[in-house]
Amino acid sequence: MVATGIGPRIGFSSDPDQLVFGGQVTFGEVAPSLSFDPNLEFGIGDNLTLINFNFDLHYHFDVNSTWRPYMGGGVGINYVDFDNDRFGRVD
Repeated sequence: MVATGIGPRIGFSSDPDQLVFGGQVTFGEVAPSLSFDPNLEFGIGDNLTLINFNFDLHYHFDVNSTWRPYMGGGVGINYVDFDNDRFGRVD
């Protein structure tokens, strides 16, 4: 399996309110119109640290265009570290 793409992942989340960043790799055409897209994300903020490793599969629809919409799903492994606030209270 050969990587056909690599890229960053940057964004924000709500509840928990975090800055999220990471990266992803695309392995295209593991089957007809199916790609394997694993990614790693880190979330910081709101007294939480999150690390997510996702194993996603995307089915790409052929719509006779340069754009190819997709539908996907996958499995993820998540690590969550909760920190008390500066006064020692727990939310």
